[in-house]
Amino acid sequence: MREFDRIAIQDFGIPGETLMERAGTAAFARLRERWPAVRDLTVVVGQGNNGGDALVVARLALGAGLAVRTLQSAILAGWAPTRASTSNVTSR
Repeated sequence: MREFDRIAIQDFGIPGETLMERAGTAAFARLRERWPAVRDLTVVVGQGNNGGDALVVARLALGAGLAVRTLQSAILAGWAPTRASTSNVTSR
């Protein structure tokens, strides 16, 4: 997966934040297709780009009116997600 990201960023000029937004958006769309009645969501946030993807899912879930909890173990390790993935991520 890292190699695909590297190619997309370096060879095609797609910003990493754009890749995270696309991945998180696709994951949230699939979640809504599979579990349309879900109202409460816990998102586990790891390190690296997958953590950014997870924060996009959390942001979109909040925007859709779901109750969202995040478990962010990576924050304790000093990881700082991108601004794009964390904008407007708050708990309700």
